[in-house]
Order: sequence, then C-alpha cells, then structure tokens
Amino acid sequence: PIKLPLQTIVPIGLASVVTISGTLAYGYAVTVGPYALATGLITSSVVVVLLASSVFLKEKLALKQVALMLTIVAFMIILRINS
Repeated sequence: PIKLPLQTIVPIGLASVVTISGTLAYGYAVTVGPYALATGLITSSVVVVLLASSVFLKEKLALKQVALMLTIVAFMIILRINS
C-alpha cells in the first residue's frame, strides 16, 4: 500500500467532500427543482473547488479565473430570478 503523509491526505479529503456534496446536491436539485437551476448548481461546484484550492492548497487564481467565476455566479442569479 501507498503511505501518504497527513498533510497530503487532509486537502485531498476536503476537496473530495466538496465535490461529492456538490454532486449529491445536483442529484437532489434535479429531482426537486427546475433543471436549469440544477445545472447552475453543478457548475457552482467548480467555483467552490477553485476557491477551496486557493485557500487550502495556496493556489493562485488568475484574473481570468476570477472573472469566469463571477460570470457563473451572475448567470446563476439571473437564472434564479427568471425561473
């Protein structure tokens, strides 16, 4: 078996929890609400993972990434208002 240090396992585990919870929330949203909002929800998991990687793994976000995240959030708000 491969042995990993705890400093490596914790960030990987946190990123996995965020991804799995986003996927579970998407499945729930598809069964309960409109499909367009559910698709926005699964897209927002990308934003959460990028933010988590910048906090936990100290990755730097480029201006283009921040602009795209803000665009995703803006379109989710527009979808919510129009739905």
